[in-house]
Amino acid sequence: MRMRRRSIPTRVSLLLVGLVTLALDLLTKHLAQQDLKFFTPVWLVPGALSLTRVSNAGAAFGLMGGGGPVLVVVGAAAVVLLPVLAPRILGGTLGVPLGLMWGGSAGNLYDRLTGGQVVDFIHVRFWPGIFNLADLAIVVGGVWFAVGLWKHLP
Repeated sequence: MRMRRRSIPTRVSLLLVGLVTLALDLLTKHLAQQDLKFFTPVWLVPGALSLTRVSNAGAAFGLMGGGGPVLVVVGAAAVVLLPVLAPRILGGTLGVPLGLMWGGSAGNLYDRLTGGQVVDFIHVRFWPGIFNLADLAIVVGGVWFAVGLWKHLP
C-alpha cells in the first residue's frame, strides 16, 4: 500500500509563512529604529551592503513617492484578499509565496497606519533604493508566485 503525501492547505501555509514574515519584519524595523541613525550607513560588506535607516512614504524600493493613501488601500486589500482567495489558486500549491506577499504587505501596512510611512534600512549598493524585509518578501513572493503560475500554463 502506497502512502499519499498530504500537503498543508494553502491558507494554513500562507498564514504560517505570513505571520513569521510579519514578525521578522516588525522586529527588524524596531531594531533599525532603535539602533540606526538616519542616513548613517553601517557597512556589513564594505562598499556593497549597508544598513542605512530612512523613512519612505512611497512603495517598495522608494517608488511612487507620495502615494500613501493609495498604498494603504492596496496593502489593506492584499491583507484581506490573499487569505480569502488563496485556496482557489492552483489547488493550493502556492501558499508559501502568497504568505511572503501577505506578511510583507501586512508589515508595510502596519507602518503606514501607525506612522504614515515605512521604515527602510537595507541598502545594496547596486540597487536603486533602500528597502526593508517586507519589500523583499513581497518581491520574492511575487516572483515565486509568477513562476508558479507560469509552470502551470498549458
